[in-house]
Amino acid sequence: MFYFKVDQSDNIYITFPYQNRIEKFNAAGDLILKITRELDYVENENLGSVEYTGEDGENYTKDITNRFSFDIHVDRNGRISVMTLLEQDTIRKMTEGSIPEQKPFMFGVYNSKVVLLCSVLPVEKIMPSKFYIHDNRFFMINAADMWVYEYRIMEN
Repeated sequence: MFYFKVDQSDNIYITFPYQNRIEKFNAAGDLILKITRELDYVENENLGSVEYTGEDGENYTKDITNRFSFDIHVDRNGRISVMTLLEQDTIRKMTEGSIPEQKPFMFGVYNSKVVLLCSVLPVEKIMPSKFYIHDNRFFMINAADMWVYEYRIMEN
């Protein structure tokens, strides 16, 4: 599983939810950039596994893994924004009808050379349904709860 966006030059930007990695490929499919980001937490070594019943009625076991990113966006200037978890899940027993706790997250905004320009900690604790960069602004939008946040990006 991965998230990707394509820029105006047909470069492909990919982030992986279960690996701390951002990659950029050119239109020919050649890897031209691969980075890992410095995180403020330690990856969990052994998170265990969870059993569940699939839609087909069969029982399955799934390993619980570290999660890092949820989505990526690239603007017309090659700036990248990535939604990243600020802490890892812990093993917890879910009861019927319970909703998993929302983990804190942030957005990293990077220039075209993947130098961090800014980190944005959302005011709302709910993940936005959309985020993007337009000109010198970073936007977070949640259509369901009807809110929009706008941040100015300052580059030197």
